[in-house]
Amino acid sequence: MARLLRPNTVYLLYRTVAPAVTQVQRSVDGGLTYGPARTAGAIGQVGAVDVDQRDGTVYLAGSTGQVCTGVPSPVPRAAHLHLYQAASDPNGVAHLFFIVKVAQDGTVYVAWSNDHDIFLAHSTDRARPGACRCG
Repeated sequence: MARLLRPNTVYLLYRTVAPAVTQVQRSVDGGLTYGPARTAGAIGQVGAVDVDQRDGTVYLAGSTGQVCTGVPSPVPRAAHLHLYQAASDPNGVAHLFFIVKVAQDGTVYVAWSNDHDIFLAHSTDRARPGACRCG
């Protein structure tokens, strides 16, 4: 879960058992109840969820090295989620987890291991294709 701009808004990211589909739900009452589930795309095993505190953009990560982004809408199911490939490696990017975090200035960071090394990339363009740079 991650907090949004208000202290009572949280997000729940999970994957169903059969079929294995990634889902995200939003709560506006601190996690007591949740709105309808939305698919977060084919991001693999559930990784991390974070929220840009400046504009409310939600970032979801999974074991495929993809980051799903979207800005919540006041109308349930109206938000558009976009799926971007943020990292790739022939040895995989999820040895243990693929992590996404957003800094206070809006920079998106992803971290991963390929079972040999640990990598960190960042994007100042909401993790769009080609925006994540190792460094």
